[in-house]
Amino acid sequence: MLLKEVGACLLLITAGLCLDRDAL
Repeated sequence: MLLKEVGACLLLITAGLCLDRDAL
């Protein structure tokens, strides 16, 4: 696994959590 791939996954996960919080 490349660091860039891991970073991208983390960004997507955090972005998803933020969107879920905004939806609530």
